[in-house]
Amino acid sequence: MKRFYFLLMAMVGLVVLCNCTNMKTRTLMVDETSHYAPTRNVEVVTKMPTAPHKIIASWECSGCSGVIHYECFKDLQTKAEQMGADVLFIQQAGVFPCQGFCHCPYVMASALKFKESQADPQ
Repeated sequence: MKRFYFLLMAMVGLVVLCNCTNMKTRTLMVDETSHYAPTRNVEVVTKMPTAPHKIIASWECSGCSGVIHYECFKDLQTKAEQMGADVLFIQQAGVFPCQGFCHCPYVMASALKFKESQADPQ
């Protein structure tokens, strides 16, 4: 009976953990007036650049236990590259309690395009 109880609790734990590992990225804003060719190696920064720039998109990424900030950063960096950004500015990153016992990461970020490189919008 002890073995059955242990297996049952292990299965319940796996179901809860698997249900709690989804990462969601939500688009908050996209500048649809300009289109840029995709870029590579978008720099990730935590301080707003002083050079003149334009915000071309903003996102919010969150997940639950099992999702780490790195996964959110990589997802947002990929999205910024697809938009043609020069920089991904991390505005906020942290954790919040979810489902009572999990601590879920969240990241808010914006894709920036420097104005001197805006001479070639497509």
